[in-house]
Amino acid sequence: MKWLKIAIAGVLVAAVLAIVIGIPANFLVGVVQSRIETETGYRIRLGGETTISFRPAPTISLRDVAH
Repeated sequence: MKWLKIAIAGVLVAAVLAIVIGIPANFLVGVVQSRIETETGYRIRLGGETTISFRPAPTISLRDVAH
């Protein structure tokens, strides 16, 4: 039972940190890039950091976007 409480506390701490700091979202780069290319016809290059944040509103931030 003690391990269950520790695991739940760890998950809650990780969730709070993800909400406050943001989540590195490099795994989304390919998805976002292909979606933009199919919808707009532009080939883009994403060279910077991609992050997801949930506060104050859900947001995906892309840095160093070029076409």
